[in-house]
Amino acid sequence: MQSVFERAAIATPANLSVRVRSLSDRSLAWLFIGPTMLLLLAINLFPLIWTVQLSFTNYRANRTSVPAMEVGIKNYVSVLTDPDIWLAMQNTAHFLFWTLLLQMVLGFALAYLIDRKFRGHGFLTTVILVPTGRCCTSLRLVSSTMLQHSCRGRRHPRFRCSDPFSWPLGLS
Repeated sequence: MQSVFERAAIATPANLSVRVRSLSDRSLAWLFIGPTMLLLLAINLFPLIWTVQLSFTNYRANRTSVPAMEVGIKNYVSVLTDPDIWLAMQNTAHFLFWTLLLQMVLGFALAYLIDRKFRGHGFLTTVILVPTGRCCTSLRLVSSTMLQHSCRGRRHPRFRCSDPFSWPLGLS
């Protein structure tokens, strides 16, 4: 008795089986991931190109009734000559540097602790990893609370609901 694979191999036309067998693993991999990569490139490149194109106009997203007109590099000149922008970029770079340094040091220290086997290793690993999952759950709860149009009938001017931390914690 022949298996399903053997019957499929026998039923496959000769010219098709030769073409399929001649594909290397690399060609087959590109055949599978190629469409996905093209889609991801299109999804990421289109907004980038569109944004760069709009940066050379006077387009305002909050005034769509006003037609966009070409202004050349006027937007870039005004941004790059503004001292407040340079101060904001300096503050952002300073914050970024120290935040990334701290995160890398803490991350490597925690990874080192998790990798080493010692008494209480399982407990310490749990203590380190459980807050990661709890953080995602908490963020989802708080963000869904803030995005609701009303919370128990009360309204908040900023979040459009009551204090986002009161009712999830049972404080209301």
